[in-house]
Amino acid sequence: MGKKIIFIFVCIVFFTGCSNLKNMETNNIEDLKKYDITISKLETSDGEIQLKAESLNNLKDSYNGIVVSFNSIVKLHNWQNTTNETYSPLIYYEDINKDSIKEIIVNTTLGYGTGLNINKIHVLNSNDLNEYKIENINNYIKANITTDIRNMLTISIKDKMQKVNIDNFKNNISLYKKASFENYITYELKNSKINAIVAVQISDTEFLGNLVFEYDFIDNIFVISNVYYIT
Repeated sequence: MGKKIIFIFVCIVFFTGCSNLKNMETNNIEDLKKYDITISKLETSDGEIQLKAESLNNLKDSYNGIVVSFNSIVKLHNWQNTTNETYSPLIYYEDINKDSIKEIIVNTTLGYGTGLNINKIHVLNSNDLNEYKIENINNYIKANITTDIRNMLTISIKDKMQKVNIDNFKNNISLYKKASFENYITYELKNSKINAIVAVQISDTEFLGNLVFEYDFIDNIFVISNVYYIT
């Protein structure tokens, strides 16, 4: 039941946001004036990166649309982030596609709570603030990863198989038949690469290790090139 409630909450936030984003692809200066709250910023050797959002009433719990400004360039992106300041977007400025030009990387938070942390990462060309495509992690999981929970947790990733001992959880009658990867997805930069960390959930309250997804920049897209399990 807990998993279903969390999933419904995230869906409501996501689809409510999407309904407000349909006509958001504009850089008309008048349209951008309403984005007047600075929700995150980073001072770099090349100038300050700022993220701004539109003022919301107290009933709103998610910013829908974020303006990025850097070196006199201003661009609106149809991103979402919770209004909770504890989870303000994280900004990085680093060359992660090996073109000798630093990219702007923004890690946003779509949902949070007990046993819940869902992030989404965005990478911008720092010269024009256009966004690079990033392979969708949920689509990758659906196409390439299968699991089974019986005497052990079995995780199959393409042609690789990982077996994980679940003796400590065998008396838990609420164990899933298959692992879930929906409730904890976060990102980090490691060795100038994007890594996604996805928790392996085996019941409404239990997690057992993580899958790490490494991204490489291939044909102008950040694609998942390697996946492995860690405890």
